[in-house]
Amino acid sequence: MISRLTRRLALKTLVLSSTLPTALQLRAQTSTDVAALLRTGACVLMLRHAQTEAGIGDPPHFQLSQCSTQRNLSDEGRAQSKRIAQWFAAQKLGVSSVQSSAWCRCKDTATLAFGRFDLLPALNS
Repeated sequence: MISRLTRRLALKTLVLSSTLPTALQLRAQTSTDVAALLRTGACVLMLRHAQTEAGIGDPPHFQLSQCSTQRNLSDEGRAQSKRIAQWFAAQKLGVSSVQSSAWCRCKDTATLAFGRFDLLPALNS
């Protein structure tokens, strides 16, 4: 049986793309609503990694332990991640926990946006 708290957390889970700051700048009302919801602390924000180099998927024979074998963040992806950090700072939002998969593009997004992360293997595909 799912607890009431778990249900509330699931209902308040926000799934947003890595373009969060751009999208929210375009819709100021949405930005306020999202920031207000995040301030309640009773929600989870899920971000996919920021923009990557051209292509889809990783090259054949990639290795999680070697970023040079993976599809990584592009310059724009690094800039997107920094804009996420700026948006959180502008909204005066703290982050209690950051989890990432083991892919370098995900870890880099988390580091640039939030300054830290813990690996959560369940996020690996």
